[in-house]
Amino acid sequence: MEEPAHTWVRALINVNTDSANILDRPDSELLRGYTLPDPFLFINTFNNNKDLFAKFLYVWLSFWAAWMARFTSQQGRSKPLAKMPLPQHWRDYLMKVGQSVGVSFGSSGNPTSGPDTNAKLAKKKMWKEKFIEEMDNIFDLNLDLCGSLPDLYWKGSIIKPTAAPVTTLPPLQIIKEIIWEIIEDNWWLELLALDHIFLSRYQMSLHDAAMRDRHVSLCFPSSEYLVGAFPVWDASLGAKQPLDCLSFLNAFVDVVSSWPIPKAEDLKCMMITENNKNNPGYQFTVEKLAFCLYCQTFFDFFGWAPTIPRPLPL
Repeated sequence: MEEPAHTWVRALINVNTDSANILDRPDSELLRGYTLPDPFLFINTFNNNKDLFAKFLYVWLSFWAAWMARFTSQQGRSKPLAKMPLPQHWRDYLMKVGQSVGVSFGSSGNPTSGPDTNAKLAKKKMWKEKFIEEMDNIFDLNLDLCGSLPDLYWKGSIIKPTAAPVTTLPPLQIIKEIIWEIIEDNWWLELLALDHIFLSRYQMSLHDAAMRDRHVSLCFPSSEYLVGAFPVWDASLGAKQPLDCLSFLNAFVDVVSSWPIPKAEDLKCMMITENNKNNPGYQFTVEKLAFCLYCQTFFDFFGWAPTIPRPLPL
């Protein structure tokens, strides 16, 4: 994967992760997981177990359209995001769907010794049954995969015919593009969820709620909350070249500076204008404050680090 821009990396590193900073707000339940799979589920398995990575990747592609259709159908623009799956939900659901189409993930084994093994096993079984019930309620998908993975496509081209081995990896460029899109969609929707916490759409008229959502969407190239058509050039807040993120920076500054958080007023006075748009040092200063405020605020409400954007893999 392409490495994130230095300003984003520093913003994450500088987050104060003291649990005392985490704010106890019911609204934080708007997002307690990942709309799409945790990107590091793929990144870590790719680095450590490519066979497992290939299985996760192909299983995800087999039901991503069904999941996104269900997700988007329940997300009214004037409503906050629904409960999202946790990383373990995603891992287990990918395995469940895979096993339903004959993909083997092996076994982790069970404890066989110790005086309280039976009690531990009973407790583990109860927890697992509860977890599976919760997982099924979250996904609630009626998948009809006919007992095998279908032909799988990316950008209109087939990358895994039904008969191909499930451990055969697609080209590296395609892998990078798929993971980039998962990261990008998660980051866009996380920003929207955080904005919902500060500006509840329930307290707005339908028109005002739609306008605010539209306002936040200006931070993204497609002015939507999902990538849609895959981009052909690297222009976003995660772009490798500073000039390629410039057109989205003011929109992001405008959103973050509207929140009732420390230093928001300082940020509000730091828009990019005709007078300073050719000053890389000034842009760096604006990015540094805006990205740090966003990352810290996200942690304060959700208790973990946000997904940050990355350059488009070209």
